[in-house]
Amino acid sequence: MEYPKPKPRKQKKAKNNKADYSLRVCALCRNKKICQTHEVYGGIFRQDSIQYGYQVPLCDPCHRKVTNNDETTLDTQMEWKQKFQRQREAELVRMGHSKEDARDIWMEEMRRNYL
Repeated sequence: MEYPKPKPRKQKKAKNNKADYSLRVCALCRNKKICQTHEVYGGIFRQDSIQYGYQVPLCDPCHRKVTNNDETTLDTQMEWKQKFQRQREAELVRMGHSKEDARDIWMEEMRRNYL
């Protein structure tokens, strides 16, 4: 008697956290509005941003500015990328890796050095 082969399962994509939006403050304009969660590293790294928490709350107008790469937000976006890279490398050092190994692991994960 033959049994059917199991169907291959697609890996489910991570979704943005559904935290209490009433307590959020926009990371750009500091207004207390209903904020969206913006992944700092987009594109092919969006899932990594969600997994590792590389996200910032932004209100609708600010989120549009950031996603459209408005010139007024480019410096802030780079600061976020540098901040999260420093945090990840510090976390890896606390886990027992050397600073050089932490940088190598970062480069394997995100393929770009922002520092």
